[in-house]
Amino acid sequence: MKRCVLLFILIQSALLCVQAREANGRGIGISEQRQQLNVVYDELRRAVRRDYDLSLLPRIRVFREQAKSFGDVPIIIDSYLLEGALFEQYGAYKDALVMHFEALALAEKSHDEQRIIDVYFAFVELEVELERFDAAERYLHKISKALQRSQIGGTPTYLLSLWQAQILQFKGSYREVVAKMRPLFEQTNLPDDLKAKVTLLYARGLLSSGEFEAARRALLEVKSLQQVYTSKEQIEYQILLAKCHLQAGEFYQAELLATKELQQTFDTRYLTEQGELQQILANAHVQQQQYKQAHLYIQRALMTERAINLQKRSNKVLQLEAQFSVAQQKQQLNVLERDNAQQAQKLERQQQQLENARLTQQRWILLALLLFGVGGFLYWRWQNKRYLIVLKQQVQARTAELAERNERLQALSFTDSLTGLRNRHYFFSVIDGFISQTQQRESVLCLVDIDHFKRINDTYGHAAGDVILQRFAEILKQCTRRSDIVVRWGGEEFLLLMPDMSRQEACEVAERIRLQVSSYPFVINDHILTCTCSIGFAPLPLVPERDKWLNWEQTLELADVGLYIAKETRRNA
Repeated sequence: MKRCVLLFILIQSALLCVQAREANGRGIGISEQRQQLNVVYDELRRAVRRDYDLSLLPRIRVFREQAKSFGDVPIIIDSYLLEGALFEQYGAYKDALVMHFEALALAEKSHDEQRIIDVYFAFVELEVELERFDAAERYLHKISKALQRSQIGGTPTYLLSLWQAQILQFKGSYREVVAKMRPLFEQTNLPDDLKAKVTLLYARGLLSSGEFEAARRALLEVKSLQQVYTSKEQIEYQILLAKCHLQAGEFYQAELLATKELQQTFDTRYLTEQGELQQILANAHVQQQQYKQAHLYIQRALMTERAINLQKRSNKVLQLEAQFSVAQQKQQLNVLERDNAQQAQKLERQQQQLENARLTQQRWILLALLLFGVGGFLYWRWQNKRYLIVLKQQVQARTAELAERNERLQALSFTDSLTGLRNRHYFFSVIDGFISQTQQRESVLCLVDIDHFKRINDTYGHAAGDVILQRFAEILKQCTRRSDIVVRWGGEEFLLLMPDMSRQEACEVAERIRLQVSSYPFVINDHILTCTCSIGFAPLPLVPERDKWLNWEQTLELADVGLYIAKETRRNA
């Protein structure tokens, strides 16, 4: 099917080229050519949104050249947005950013308010992909103002609400997501592709809020719209159905659905969806007391999560904006240098004219002109030096500002927003250096997990769970040294990296943490809760005489096995 679509687009493009040349020769048929151009664009847009196949990239560029021959600016803008969407799907965020800026420049030049809004939506999608939600919200604010100014309604207004809810979903505000999506879900005049996106987001919000029956009804109500889903959205649809089965206690159905969908995601780029499916299978096997299979899928989910983290780490997307801004400044400096060179050449030509005029004019006129020329040259040089000094100061100030912003971005990327502890990203960035510095000393890796945390969330709500996590983080900081590294490893699990510590000292620290947690009164909505934790730890190196026998990843797996044994035996151990 995909090959047929590509072949159709290629044939249509070739016909448009031939017909465009014939129309230019006859001077007729321009409106018909534009209509065919729109038909090709619709087919190309559907092909891109369906599979994001990179082989469509040459077709998009050929199509853009055809649109330029007709002077169709809106179609040219749309072609830049399609190319940017392809780059974004394959992690080429810098190239996607360039395409979006090209589209924005054309839209602003043509004063096309509708296309400006479309470009802003493309920026929102890119910023959400980079997990920069503050920047995405700024673009959404611009879209809201543009919609009010131009009084455009319909689909753009629905998309604005959809993206606002998407950002709330990433921030964990699931109740707000449900409240924002319910009016859109209940509307009957939404386009099919928009209805599909609204349903997925609405169902995910319901699931996260524990309303799995409502989520299942919403998904089954729009089951007939699956043909308009993209491949990624189809996977997400099946994931949500599997989670509904899981929350409803239909563990076998959840296992069958997740297994089938996981097989279809192999050899694809959807790592996040693979991780969700593996977590579903692990939970289903645990509920069916198939612990060996559950442990296998937990390991696979951890490997998938590690691959996602490494991919984000290699992209260095947090530095794209600074790099792009510096490139723009360098380009402006080059333009200024070219202007200065042209002005210098112009002045030299004037001086040459003065020297030629001296042969035909009297001595006193020549002297006056020469003095005037020298004075003008000195004044120009003086003004030019002042201008270059001011420009250099501005560049230095901007560079310092960008460096400060980069430091703040790096600090934010290394910190867990809820507990204020270090996160996985920070741990991966320092562990190799830590190992090289402490090769001759014994350290300890320790994993701490809150017992029955899911039951706390289900009983008292996610806000209560957040309070428990914050108080738990404070206890860990009180029970550890300043030289120890405390990391929120994920969910209710924490990692301690304790240098210069013997095995006996590690046992004492673990027992102190366990006792402190079990005796601490957690106050939730005027209720006092008592929580316990399970702890697993392993020394690094495991055998001092063989410091290279096991690496830190394998040592961490041993600590994880200890944690697993503690939780399986009796917890609070």
